[in-house]
Amino acid sequence: MADLRTLAASVRTLRLEGWRAALDRLVDRRRDASWMRAVVRRGGGRVDEVAVLNLLPTRPAVRLGGVQVQLQARLAAEAEARPVGLLFLAGPAWRLLRPGGPARGERVTTGPSGPGVRSAGEVSAAVRAAMARVGARAVHVENLAGLSPEVLLGLAEEGLRMVLGLHDFAPFCPRPHLIEAATGSFCGYCTDPVRCAACLASSGPVGPGFQERRRAVSGALLAAAEALVYPSGFARDAYRALFPGLDPGRQEVISPAVALPAVERLPSRPRGPVRRIACLGPIKPHKGGAVILDVVRLLSGTGGPRLTFRVYGGGDPELLEPLGRLPGVEVRGSYRAGSLPGLLAADEIDLALLLSVWPETHALVLDECAVAGVPVVAFDLGAQGARVRELGLGPTVSPALGARGVAAAVSTLASAPRGPEVPADVRGRLASPGDAARACVALYGRLGLL
Repeated sequence: MADLRTLAASVRTLRLEGWRAALDRLVDRRRDASWMRAVVRRGGGRVDEVAVLNLLPTRPAVRLGGVQVQLQARLAAEAEARPVGLLFLAGPAWRLLRPGGPARGERVTTGPSGPGVRSAGEVSAAVRAAMARVGARAVHVENLAGLSPEVLLGLAEEGLRMVLGLHDFAPFCPRPHLIEAATGSFCGYCTDPVRCAACLASSGPVGPGFQERRRAVSGALLAAAEALVYPSGFARDAYRALFPGLDPGRQEVISPAVALPAVERLPSRPRGPVRRIACLGPIKPHKGGAVILDVVRLLSGTGGPRLTFRVYGGGDPELLEPLGRLPGVEVRGSYRAGSLPGLLAADEIDLALLLSVWPETHALVLDECAVAGVPVVAFDLGAQGARVRELGLGPTVSPALGARGVAAAVSTLASAPRGPEVPADVRGRLASPGDAARACVALYGRLGLL
């Protein structure tokens, strides 16, 4: 069955994104399997010495996004310092990846729940069983999206020591990117009960007071955690505003990271005017897919310098297909995790568009643009806007200006004889997977978990 799902996914990718993207997806699947084999071979100690069990409510597959990509990189580095165990959800089953165990993870529960349905008893039983198998004293929940705050709070109230990773806004809303269903736009951290209820009802019925109760439970969960780990100062500050009263002594900022190629291994060329532009995907609503479509349409009809666009990443067919049909647009599609810097350099990209319309909490792709020497235009929103400014990667645009504001910024850059430069020292200001791993191990040590 898994092989049939892989084949179906490859066919979809081939149709929408081309043969290179389909091949890269297959390569990433093989790399996922290789990474899992490496985890079970590493650790050095006994099976019952995994002091902190990592918990992920998805497969640890890099095709699923930045949380999984940075987690693979960090845990590979952490395994140098401690035995690593990962409890993850694969379809209806929870699996445990641990030193000396099966390379695909050993099945922990055989509960009746199907994909997407997680009962409180099932999650609790899976966590308890996995902890007992590896001798864990605490759990590091790597992402809360897909997990019930009530279930996790129940475990905390039973005495389970817990570290929470906060990569989005799942504790605040079941729609963790905070994109309002009616508008397709960032909701602005809405707290209007009527508006929130109408938005959530688009995905299914919710009872009166659902959102208010959920946020109260989430606040209690955040307060009960041993530590809250944020990917950026922006995320930390946003949570402090959304959940006032959290203990500042329990809040940590640990920048996630991916393995980046050495600069000298990337092709180099003289900087010229902006002509080749990267549209960074996936081309989905919360990643600004509709905005990118409008920006390309606007720039194609300006009568200024001829610009070409290359789309990196997959996306939704209703956005990706019309984008690919526009003149001057080529869809490169999905690419191997970690290969984007090399692609940007080899394709001689002059400028990248990162147009997420939700306040991202870190934006790993900025690191990849920085190391490739490619400047970025982004909305002045969330961590992506803050990091573009801090790293000196390029101009930011007010979200209120939308596609027209982005098109105007690109037109201004394209009218100059030379494109903007990325600061020469930017590589030294980027975190590495080793940095993230050392920070996590140090945190566990301070908490008395190692």
